[in-house]
Amino acid sequence: MGTNPECAVHWIRKGMRLHDNPALLAAINFKNDQGKNILLKPLYILDPHFRKFMRVGPNRWRFLQQSLADLDEKFRALGLRLYIVRGKPEEVFPDLFKTWNIKQLTWEYDIEPYAKKRDALIEEMAKQYKVKVEQHVSHTLYNTNLNGFESSRSPTPLPIV
Repeated sequence: MGTNPECAVHWIRKGMRLHDNPALLAAINFKNDQGKNILLKPLYILDPHFRKFMRVGPNRWRFLQQSLADLDEKFRALGLRLYIVRGKPEEVFPDLFKTWNIKQLTWEYDIEPYAKKRDALIEEMAKQYKVKVEQHVSHTLYNTNLNGFESSRSPTPLPIV
């Protein structure tokens, strides 16, 4: 796969937070076949789909840039850095799988149709490169994967403590 050290990649999409992020935590805690922690590479992909179809104006674009700069600052304080790549994820990941020696890829589960299709494609690609994939539900109030969620009745809200 390459001479780079083994790494776990956390693909940042909507959840740009370091705290309360189970997908990021899974990447941090991932151990290789020898039981050792490996390098973490946080990744954000500037997907052209969103600029084209989501009507991203100058204020929203500036907010994204500021958020990414802030996130990179937080990672640098931890001795890491945020990798930002421009391109379609399905075109970006094959190259990263080959050059970064990725052993695990994590991300937050997304319920949007475009995201579900994209994520299924990336997961299939990852299998070809023997990369373990973990998706974690953490940006919705309910786990939409649970049976019965899409039924006609509303889900029961969580108790407030």
